[in-house]
Amino acid sequence: MGKTSLNELPWEFESRIRPALQVSIGYLLLETFNFLGLNDPFKQLTILRIITAILSWLVISRLFVLLIKNFKNEKTRHLLLFVSFFIWFIPFLSVRFSSENYASITMLAGVYFILISPEQKTSQIYYNLIAGLLLGLSFFFRFQMAFSIAGIGLWLLIVKKETWKNLAYMITGGAIALLLCLSLDYWLYGSFEFTPYNYYTANISLNLAAEWGTMPWWFYLNAYILSGIPPLSIILLILFAWGVYSKPSSIFVWIIIPFLLAHFLVGHKELRFLFPMIFCFTCIAVDGFDSLMNRFTFSKTFKIVTTFILVINTPILLVKAITPAQEAVSYYRYLYELGNHQKVVIVCPEKSVYDISGVEAIFYKIENISVFVATEENSVNECLHELNAHKMLVLNRNIMKDESYPGYKMKHLYCAYPKLIKQINFFNWISRSRIWEIVEVEKLKVKS
Repeated sequence: MGKTSLNELPWEFESRIRPALQVSIGYLLLETFNFLGLNDPFKQLTILRIITAILSWLVISRLFVLLIKNFKNEKTRHLLLFVSFFIWFIPFLSVRFSSENYASITMLAGVYFILISPEQKTSQIYYNLIAGLLLGLSFFFRFQMAFSIAGIGLWLLIVKKETWKNLAYMITGGAIALLLCLSLDYWLYGSFEFTPYNYYTANISLNLAAEWGTMPWWFYLNAYILSGIPPLSIILLILFAWGVYSKPSSIFVWIIIPFLLAHFLVGHKELRFLFPMIFCFTCIAVDGFDSLMNRFTFSKTFKIVTTFILVINTPILLVKAITPAQEAVSYYRYLYELGNHQKVVIVCPEKSVYDISGVEAIFYKIENISVFVATEENSVNECLHELNAHKMLVLNRNIMKDESYPGYKMKHLYCAYPKLIKQINFFNWISRSRIWEIVEVEKLKVKS
C-alpha cells in the first residue's frame, strides 16, 4: 500500500517465510475502504473485525447445530451453547483479524463439510472438494495447522474409514488451495517462493525462532491456567482431559493432540500459537462433561459450579468486549484524532510509542505526528531542550512516576484508565502493568 519502506518491514519479509493469503485479503479490503473514502484505520479495523466476527459466528453456529444432536443430556446441551458463544475467550479471540483466527475459521469450516452428511450423493463430491480447499487455506493462514490437518487425515482413514475416492476429492481441493496461495506468494514477493519450505528452513533448520526465547514443554499449561482465569480454566482443563480419555474417537481429539504435541516439542512458545485450537478444546471439554453426567448424578454440585462459572465469566466477557486486545491502540486512537487537527511532536522514553515487539505500527500513524525517542544518553529533558518547541507531548510509561520537566509546565492529557486508578494500587500492581499516560509540556515564559 506504500505506507512502509522495505527497511521498516520485519525480517520475515526478507526471508520470504510468510504466506501472502492473509496479506492479500487485508490489502484488497483496505484498498476498497480507501477507495470508498473510509481512511480512518480504526474504523477500517472495526469493519475487518465485524467481517471476521460474522465468519466465526457462521462456522461456530453451524458446528453447534451439528454437534448438539450428539448429546441427549439437556445440561450438556446448555454447556455446549455456553462454551460455543459466551465463554469469554471465544468471542474475544473470534473477532481478531489474525492468522490464528482465520486458520481456525477455515479449519473448522473444513471439519463441518467433513462431518455433514449430504442428502444427495452427488453433493458429497462438492463437500469433499470444499473441505480440502478450506483445509488447504487453513494451512496457508498458519503453517502449524499441518499437524491438525494430518490428524484429520488419520481420523478419516482410521476412524471414519473414508473411501479413497472421497479422499482424492479432498486432496484435489487442497491442491487448488496450494496453487492459489503460491500465486499470491508470487504476487507479494515478485518471484516464485515456496513459503512453507522457507518457513521450515528459517525456524526449524536454522532455528531462528529460538532467538525470541525458548520455554519448557509445560509453559503452555501454566500460561493457559493463568490467562484463562482460574478456577474457570482449571475446571475446563479437567473436563478436557476427561473428554480425551472418554471419547478418543472424536475428530476434535485427533485435531488437537498432534497440534499440542508438536508445539510442546518446539522450543519457542507463545500462548497465541494455541489460539486456533480454542473451539476444539471447549468441544472436548463438553464431551468430558457429558461423559461425567452419564456416569454420575450431582445436580447440586452442577448448579453450584455453573453459577460460579457464570459469576466469573460475565464480568470478564463485558470487560473484554469494550477494551482493546493491545493496550497501546487506545493511545494510537487519541494521537490519531489529535494529529488530524494539528501537528503533534511526542517524546517517548526507551522506544517509540508505535513500537510493538520491535516493529513500528505505521498503520496507525499519520504524517502530522513526529516521534522522538529519548535514550539513556539523551534523556527526555535533553530531548525537549534540543527540539525547543513551544508545546510538545511526552509519553509517560509509568503513571505512578511524577515526572517533572524544568523550564516547562505540564498538563495531563490522556490515560486509557480513570484518574482513580492511582488510588487503588494495591500490592503495587500498576508497576507491573502497561498503563501509560500522555502529558503536554509547554515552555514557561522567561521573565524579563
